[in-house]
Amino acid sequence: MGVWNPKANALFLQAIELPAPERRSAFLDEACAGDPALRVEVE
Repeated sequence: MGVWNPKANALFLQAIELPAPERRSAFLDEACAGDPALRVEVE
């Protein structure tokens, strides 16, 4: 099991509130820009 990442958790909680998968993806594109490891962790 991975190490707790509060930033990834916060982004996940924000993303799941968005109604459409496309909006979640766009949100994560912006929120995780430049940090592909963070994106993977959130997903």
